[in-house]
Amino acid sequence: MIACATLIIALFTVTSSYARRDDGHGAMRQRQEAMLAKMKTDLNLNQTQSDSVKAISMEFNAKRRDIFMDPANQGLSREDRMAKMQPLRTP
Repeated sequence: MIACATLIIALFTVTSSYARRDDGHGAMRQRQEAMLAKMKTDLNLNQTQSDSVKAISMEFNAKRRDIFMDPANQGLSREDRMAKMQPLRTP
């Protein structure tokens, strides 16, 4: 289950990086909801599991956003910021 959640978080990370277009947050949120619905179907998740995946994803994305938006990290290279994210990715 932890490996599955890690995979799902990785998928959200990849898709959210591609979702950063000028179409606004509404379209990104719709894509995330569609992905969650697809995962729920494909992985045969019950509602509790689906809610847990959504909560984990939201928490991960908030922490990731904090790392990238933190003024103290603005002078860091992308690789250094990615290294700061590594603890978030480790289960």
